[in-house]
Amino acid sequence: MNFSTFQEIFEPHLRRFLVSKQEHLKKYTHDALLMEMLEEPTRLIQAGGKRLRPMLGWLGYRLAGGNMKTR
Repeated sequence: MNFSTFQEIFEPHLRRFLVSKQEHLKKYTHDALLMEMLEEPTRLIQAGGKRLRPMLGWLGYRLAGGNMKTR
């Protein structure tokens, strides 16, 4: 699997994870400044880059015998 294919598979999972965590945290506050601060990590992660480490983790999983099935 090349890097582009990995990104196509990985990105939707990452987006769903980030949105779910952000929504969970927003249940605990209505403070606008704090809510903005909660959005910043998501913005930084979605800004691009930062995908080599997940791919290396996935490759290690595959080398250890893991399969490619996704949930």
